[in-house]
Amino acid sequence: MVSGYILLDSTETFEVDISKNLPFSYLEDIPNKKLIKGIEFEQPNYENSSNDVKKNFAPIKESSLSENGLKIKTKLFQYEGFMERNSGLGTFEFENFKETRDSIIFYNLNDIKSMEPEHLDSLKIKKTNIVIRQKKNLEIISIDIEDLILSKNTSEIISNKTYFLTPKKKMKSNSFTDYGIFKEQF
Repeated sequence: MVSGYILLDSTETFEVDISKNLPFSYLEDIPNKKLIKGIEFEQPNYENSSNDVKKNFAPIKESSLSENGLKIKTKLFQYEGFMERNSGLGTFEFENFKETRDSIIFYNLNDIKSMEPEHLDSLKIKKTNIVIRQKKNLEIISIDIEDLILSKNTSEIISNKTYFLTPKKKMKSNSFTDYGIFKEQF
């Protein structure tokens, strides 16, 4: 995750070649067999950074490539604009959840140490940048989510919020489907 995503065919024996990472850090939508849409931000230029940089929230560049019949589209955002729309951090415990094809809804939340102005009874997250961290016995350690929301019309960044969720009682990762969710492997 730190250095990006790599797609591997689980039916084949493979060695990870980190030189072939996909050109993005976030997913825009759930990938399918024909298309993967990703989001990346330009590397910050700390030497020339100043507070008077004009922030841009729309993509500054879009690129596309094809590999083995799979089309990969990437939207590149300005670092300052990407970071400006950071909406904070939410850390919650959840009691149960409901999963749909494109979303997960967490219920009966307890705010652990986030900065939410009001109590959340439920939290609906689009399946894109969800990683379940788990023990070898598949017990969930935490569910780490980057909830990046783009405007449907302009692709402008609306918000980017990070969530860390833990179950209130022991729960196995196989309670969740594999569709649109990444499960950390040991």
